[in-house]
Amino acid sequence: MNEQPPLKHGTLSLKRHINAPRELVYRAWTQLEHRKHWFAGPAWTAITRSVDLRVGGQEIAHGRFENGTETVYTARFHLIDQNVRLIYAFDMLVAGKPFSVSLAGVEFAERSSGTD
Repeated sequence: MNEQPPLKHGTLSLKRHINAPRELVYRAWTQLEHRKHWFAGPAWTAITRSVDLRVGGQEIAHGRFENGTETVYTARFHLIDQNVRLIYAFDMLVAGKPFSVSLAGVEFAERSSGTD
């Protein structure tokens, strides 16, 4: 029997304030032309990149780092409340092997000084 490493579970919660209207922040989070600028960094080259922003739709970011290592990020959207919140699950493969599986919830709260 192959010995497997123990499962790890964690929770991450971040809060940011952005001095921009909620609709603009939402577009920056969801539209491909914006996401492709901040997704993985300068040492990563996209092979396939797509976003189908609808419930049941998916996002794919398949790329390669300078050292040849390929990564595949695949997300499926479960709840979309435009300009308000998103819930999606995603997994990541690194060098063809499972790396992580996550559930994400993002809220866009309008404030007088911008968006939280």
